[in-house]
Amino acid sequence: MLLELITGRRPVDPTNRTMEDSLVDWARPVITKAMEDGNYSKLVDPRLEDNYVPQEMARMVACASASIRHSARRRPRMSQIVRALEGDSSLEDLNEGGKAGQTTLASTNSNVTKSAVTHEIYDTGAYNADMMRFRQMIMPSQEYNSSEYGATSEYGLNPSSSSGETTPNKKL
Repeated sequence: MLLELITGRRPVDPTNRTMEDSLVDWARPVITKAMEDGNYSKLVDPRLEDNYVPQEMARMVACASASIRHSARRRPRMSQIVRALEGDSSLEDLNEGGKAGQTTLASTNSNVTKSAVTHEIYDTGAYNADMMRFRQMIMPSQEYNSSEYGATSEYGLNPSSSSGETTPNKKL
């Protein structure tokens, strides 16, 4: 939702050929760059015409960035996001337990400054490649399927008693 507010874009827009598969996929590298150099012009809705408070935009972008991490465990809870947006907690709190490759911002003297902004090494492309490998391991193609691991043997389907095959119920 924060990305939609910041960018003015829809989550998925089939008419926009420049956007990746989704708003999140498009935004990840743009957010990283914006947080590194403090320039939000490529990320922010152009209809705002640069009419926003930069510190508040930095806060929103940091919250959005933390919310779109690939790993759900590394994402902050909604209550943490709300407190960060309201200014009741530092943006460092969004990164508790964070590891290398995550973006972090620190709030000092009501100005949001960069304390340790790094490129997220595990980007969307790497994530998608890993997901493809995991899918192939779980659901191997027919050429990798053998009777030792597959559901068939040289004699045909080889169901086990736990495969869902039922036997007629006997009356007692």
